[in-house]
Amino acid sequence: MADYYSQAVFQPSVPKQLITDEDRRFIEAFSITFEADGEDKFYLYADEWCCNGYLDSEEPGGEEIELTEDDLLNRFQEIIRRSNGELPWISKESAYTCSKMRPDGYGGGAIFITADDIQYCFTGQWLEQRISEAKTGDIGPGTDDPSPAKPVVGVIIEGGLLQSVVSTAPEQLPDLDLIILDYDVEGADAGELLHVPQGDGATAQAVGRIERITLSDIDLSVVLSRCSRGGGDMNHLDRQSDEPTNEDRANRIDTVMQAYCLTLEGRDFDGDEDDVKDLLTDLMHFCERMEIDFEENLRVARNNYNHERLAEQGDTGQLGCPVCGCLLEVTRTDTLLGIDRELYDCQECDETFIRELNSPDSPLQRAVKCVGCGNMIPQASARILYQRDDYAHFIGECCWDERLRE
Repeated sequence: MADYYSQAVFQPSVPKQLITDEDRRFIEAFSITFEADGEDKFYLYADEWCCNGYLDSEEPGGEEIELTEDDLLNRFQEIIRRSNGELPWISKESAYTCSKMRPDGYGGGAIFITADDIQYCFTGQWLEQRISEAKTGDIGPGTDDPSPAKPVVGVIIEGGLLQSVVSTAPEQLPDLDLIILDYDVEGADAGELLHVPQGDGATAQAVGRIERITLSDIDLSVVLSRCSRGGGDMNHLDRQSDEPTNEDRANRIDTVMQAYCLTLEGRDFDGDEDDVKDLLTDLMHFCERMEIDFEENLRVARNNYNHERLAEQGDTGQLGCPVCGCLLEVTRTDTLLGIDRELYDCQECDETFIRELNSPDSPLQRAVKCVGCGNMIPQASARILYQRDDYAHFIGECCWDERLRE
């Protein structure tokens, strides 16, 4: 599987006297590095840029606060306004790269921040516009205004809850009344409920609101390209053509065994099972020295082995990601309420799934974090403990009875 990377730099260097302790704490929550630039300025950059940050609570035992890129950009605006003209703007330039030479793995973007405006530009959007011009023939310096690239609209959902509706060019969209209806009304106040007429003449209760389409601060053109190339109808091994085969994996270990036997007794490996036993025994000693849980990793490796065999036979079973279709691998196992479970983290869409091992045909279930104990729990059986706008805290059966006693 390919790894996607993102790095970012900020210009110009910021005078140190403009950065308060709270500013620095806030900005460093996004893994942004402060590097001294001379005696009186900071140069800011992120080796691993992520558009979300996590801020530890100032209250002992308080909950971690999740921050978005909008929060960061607004903080930079505060610093600019506070500078009284000394710092008129801040720019952020990002590069998107990939560990493998995939056409959808590269790009870049820039954000320009002033006291009263934030502007975005992405290479994906620019190329979409140029491609649109080429297809329509409206190119070259002698043409009229070029045809704009077709706007891309994205619906941002997290934890099953709508966060926002965004577009690469909201100004090109018609004036829409976009209504969001949620028929899951459990826990909703009576004053929030709408009676929605249905096609059969009946009515149904729902919670609704009008949503405004705003300018996207993510490169939806890149996302669209990846979705188009990695559709759910495509087999994972078709999409990941550079993924090693099981024969490749066996050949890698053959190289390891040859080197091990050469180190052990100065001879080649000839298939002797005792050599395999010696290697595994030495590996257990190595894991003990490195404080690595050998048995737990062996358990995960055994599951991965079974999944890789099935995948090469074209039988992925229930191990395809329900969101993006990517082949999932077990990342960890645990036991909760007496049930052994496998947990899968999708590397493509960052969703987490659970498969309970109480029966052979247990389905994959989307996972959320229980606020009571911090364990991942199936969203289908979780209850919403607290909800505000589009953000919810879930609690599972593992902690529900204890919560009632409190």
